[in-house]
Amino acid sequence: MPGNLWIDELYKALERYSSNRSKYPTLNDFMPEIIRIQNKLSADELLSEFKSNCPKIIRTSLKQGTNNVSTSLKEIIVEYDKPMASYGISDKGKQPKMDLEWQNKERTILCIRVELEPNTKYLLDFRSVFNEDKEGFPLLESFELDFTTGE
Repeated sequence: MPGNLWIDELYKALERYSSNRSKYPTLNDFMPEIIRIQNKLSADELLSEFKSNCPKIIRTSLKQGTNNVSTSLKEIIVEYDKPMASYGISDKGKQPKMDLEWQNKERTILCIRVELEPNTKYLLDFRSVFNEDKEGFPLLESFELDFTTGE
C-alpha cells in the first residue's frame, strides 16, 4: 500500500506481540520493538522501494512534440507497464474532443479516440495523481504529450 511501505514489517512485529503476551503484557511493553523497527528504516530505501512499485507510461503511438499531425488521426494509444486502476488527463492545456477506453482486460493499453482541429497545439497531461495502478501506486512521473496538427 502506498505511503505505508513498512507496514508489513510492523504487522509481523504486532503478530510477535500478540503471540508473546506473557513477555509483553501491554503494547507499551512492546513499544521498544516498534521503535527498533522504525529506527532501522532508511528513507532512501523506502523511497527506492516506492518508486520501484510505481507504474510508468512505456509507449505512446504519437511521439512527444510531433508537428503536422494529420487531422485524420482518430486514436492515440498509451501503454502502461502495469495494470491500472485509473487514468486521467488534466486540463492543463488545450485538449481535443476525446473518448478514453481500455483496450485490454489487463488495463495496460489505453485508447484515446480523438477529433482534431487543423493548426492546433494540443497537450495531453497525464498527471501522476490521476493515474494509479491496481495497488494504488501513482505514475512514477507525470507525462505530457504535446503535439500540433497541420492544415
